[in-house]
Amino acid sequence: MRLIDKRTVIKSVPRRWREQYRDRRWATVTTKHGLDISADAIYRQLQALDLDTCSEQEVIAIVENSSWTTILCEACEKSVEHAILIDGEGGTTGVLICPRCIGKATKFLQRGMR
Repeated sequence: MRLIDKRTVIKSVPRRWREQYRDRRWATVTTKHGLDISADAIYRQLQALDLDTCSEQEVIAIVENSSWTTILCEACEKSVEHAILIDGEGGTTGVLICPRCIGKATKFLQRGMR
């Protein structure tokens, strides 16, 4: 279990971009302005950022998609600033839950255990 916040997500974008396009490094991505740019060129732009200080908007300007920096609670399906990642067993994908939903789940458990 670990805390995921915006900085954690921002720092992970280059790695996740590379994983997404690992076998298609030279695939082209068409920008909003109709320009074709290679996935590898976008990766190099992401790598050039100071991931400790860059803004979310700087990342979005490069990838042109806010989904790369969004933390989505899997319980309420809302975009949140931070969440808890509950790891899956045996290496399976974990679940992101926001503090509000963790609180609701805790209250639900407490009522059920009386």
